[in-house]
Amino acid sequence: MNAAEPRAISFLRSLTVLDAKAIERLAPTSLTLVLLYAGCLAVGNSPGNVLLGILAISALPIVALRQELRSRPILIFSLFIILYLLAMAVRAELEGIPGRHIRAIDNFAFVAFAPFVAVHVAIALRFPMMSFERLCLLAAAIFIAGSSARLFWNADWAAGLSLFGEYEWGAGGGNRNYLSIEAGLTLLASGSLLVLAVATRRWPPPVRLVVGGLLALVCALDFLALIEMKSRTNWIAATVAGLVWLVTLFVGSLRRGGARRSVLWGAAAAVAVLAAVGLAAFSSQIASRLSDNGGVTANAELLAGIVTGRLDRSSIDFQAYDPRLPLFVTARELIAMKPLFGWGTDVGPLVKEHVGVTALQGKTQFHDAYLEFLVAVGIVGTGLIAGHLAAVALACRRRTAPALDPDVGVLLAALAAGSLAYVGIVAIAESANRMEIITQGLVLLFALMLGRGSIGQAIERIAGSATRPQ
Repeated sequence: MNAAEPRAISFLRSLTVLDAKAIERLAPTSLTLVLLYAGCLAVGNSPGNVLLGILAISALPIVALRQELRSRPILIFSLFIILYLLAMAVRAELEGIPGRHIRAIDNFAFVAFAPFVAVHVAIALRFPMMSFERLCLLAAAIFIAGSSARLFWNADWAAGLSLFGEYEWGAGGGNRNYLSIEAGLTLLASGSLLVLAVATRRWPPPVRLVVGGLLALVCALDFLALIEMKSRTNWIAATVAGLVWLVTLFVGSLRRGGARRSVLWGAAAAVAVLAAVGLAAFSSQIASRLSDNGGVTANAELLAGIVTGRLDRSSIDFQAYDPRLPLFVTARELIAMKPLFGWGTDVGPLVKEHVGVTALQGKTQFHDAYLEFLVAVGIVGTGLIAGHLAAVALACRRRTAPALDPDVGVLLAALAAGSLAYVGIVAIAESANRMEIITQGLVLLFALMLGRGSIGQAIERIAGSATRPQ
């Protein structure tokens, strides 16, 4: 037996019981996986899906080994949501409803994976010198790097201010709406880090100048991409999310107080002024785009009429007005036919095969996440998922957690609030539950908060307990 064997045996034994030593040894691996996941969110679907699978599956034996984790209500609720959706998918398969329902479960169960990813977040926080704030900032920075690489790679740099012009109709390496969401979320993240870099003295002036300059450049390019891709939904989402970001930052700064409050708020106001100048510069282009089909008010009134049933197929030439409107009519009719438990988790074939509707321009989704949830899993399933989201939010709270750094805490709260507002608006006009930049982004967001909250508390109990002889 060589000298290395006793250490190896000790490591395996500690993994078997997941004691404090095992957590210390797992911390570098968990930290690496979490940061890689953050970087892959915007690069493409496959890398993020693979890492999410690794994080969630590898957390299962850890949860099974320790009663501190097994007893967490949020983990039990998450498993219940996954099993419920699996049951609904099997029901749809047995009823012969077209679609790959079992494969499509993750389109509705994605937030249920967050508590399992949070296990790795909590373990990563045991890494020496790794605070919650630092992990969040690193995750945001790596996400920005991945998004920038994807968004800027196929840009036409020789076209001047029109370098993203080819993205408007789906060219340039990806779907326009998908890339608009990516640009909007990256703008929020890079703007938050820019305010932190400018408003605080955490780094020497040369470092602040370089980091601030790079972040300002990313903000400018993301803003330009958001404008040039001409997505009205994302323009509205970015405006609302920006206001939520500013209000959260302002309220948080007032509550936190401190000498740096005025500097922090001043930096945020500067970002807002620059955004306003940019909006003014593109005002005619924005106004022209929003005036299509009668403007925002006319579109909102028409959509309300469809949802409430006041308008049907005979009321208006939907195809001539907007090709998406028949999809909303179809969704309303399908919900009325199966209101309680829905049709199944794969709703794509319903567009083609139900209520006499053929696919319009190849569309296989309803372009409204809320309607799609009701079509797929019905009122019962949608209510359960909404309840699960509320439970996740409650599990993120933890009274015994260490106090956050005042400046970073305020900015992280503003970034989280702005991002959730952005996703909430986009989901009105897009099937956001199918877009990995959103679904996996929400998994990471909630996993980070749970890693400090309920799940983090359970891991700390394990790490703080004395190793029991086995």
